[in-house]
Amino acid sequence: MRYLVSTSLCAIIGASAFAAGAEVKVTGTYSSLTYNKESGDLGGTEISILYGAHAHYAIVQCAEGEPGVPIVVKIHVNGPKVSFAVPKNSGSGCPEAAYVGTVSAAGLMGQFSGFGSPELLQRKNSYWQ
Repeated sequence: MRYLVSTSLCAIIGASAFAAGAEVKVTGTYSSLTYNKESGDLGGTEISILYGAHAHYAIVQCAEGEPGVPIVVKIHVNGPKVSFAVPKNSGSGCPEAAYVGTVSAAGLMGQFSGFGSPELLQRKNSYWQ
């Protein structure tokens, strides 16, 4: 009985330590793109974060009625926090503003500066898949 309690306790402590130390991967696809069958419009935001050449990049696309042009931007990553700027005249459909967000197990919670309130982009396959 003592062995069973001791083994169970070690397993619980080990699992807790693993969960506390486990970092969420920043790379992935985060999307709120949805198609409205009634209006025929596409709306939302999709951000795919990639790593290459010793830096992080994002493919960013927004839609308000129809999809914008996907753009690639270099992003700043500090732990789970990410930020980037959408340049003027990008055609992405996104606001020409800075984006700041935090990655968690739930997805990417963030917003374009000066545009609405923070939105959760769920971690999932791209809308286009």
